[in-house]
Amino acid sequence: MSSQKIIALNRFTVAFGGSTVGFQEVSGLEQKTEIISYEDGSFINGAAPLKYPGKTKYSESITLKRGYFKGDTEMQDWLEAIRSDDTARRNITITLLDESQNPMISWNVMNVWPTEIGGLTLGAEKSEAAIEHITLAHEGYTMNLMP
Repeated sequence: MSSQKIIALNRFTVAFGGSTVGFQEVSGLEQKTEIISYEDGSFINGAAPLKYPGKTKYSESITLKRGYFKGDTEMQDWLEAIRSDDTARRNITITLLDESQNPMISWNVMNVWPTEIGGLTLGAEKSEAAIEHITLAHEGYTMNLMP
């Protein structure tokens, strides 16, 4: 029997260049490497084409969800800043933690900026926390596994 432990996805932090913000959910950490297929006239009798790794593509965006807190305007301020100042882009770090709060995996996401903030659905019959989502454009990321 293996002594490996399954990684739980419920402990993580998101660091925005100076401040660490609590989020309920992070999605969109996906990447895919294209396949370059090559064959020529010498591939006879059903020989399979050669395959090589091509360009790596990242998800178009990363989406974060969190509770909406009175007076917290950090994300809205960032969205307003990016509209007039392209240098307002940030690098962010998303870190998955183990049960002792030690880092297990981190994603260093480059040149991030908010494209959308929303998700508040008001309703007189609702009795739940206000949750907002923030959609972030980015220019790729590196993933680091901790020992």
